[in-house]
Amino acid sequence: MVLILLVVACAQPAENLDAADTDIDLVRGELIALSCQACHSFGAGEEHLLGPNLYKLFGRPVASAPDFEYSAVLREAEFIWTLDELDSWLSKPEEFLPGNNMVFAGFDSESDRNDLLAYLAQATSEGIP
Repeated sequence: MVLILLVVACAQPAENLDAADTDIDLVRGELIALSCQACHSFGAGEEHLLGPNLYKLFGRPVASAPDFEYSAVLREAEFIWTLDELDSWLSKPEEFLPGNNMVFAGFDSESDRNDLLAYLAQATSEGIP
């Protein structure tokens, strides 16, 4: 039961949490994450690709992965990567942070983003603060 609640909590923006919601599909999230893996690695110690390694992304300040050259827009931004921030970024990256270099239009589907966020919570971290 605790695992289900953790997955649900990790998958949805904080203001939309509902412990009864178990419609998260981690397998689908993993499939959606393949599009992220075209540019990002997820594991501890893995090299950066076109984009930074996302290991331990949650709770980390923006543009803070060591040894990665971020765009000026990201270096000048001031926020911490949370579920809400990443959900907004994944929805419309260009609107979230205009001028960023990420060549990605975004995921329109909230369900896709929730599945992806749940998967990323497991694949890139040891938990979300």
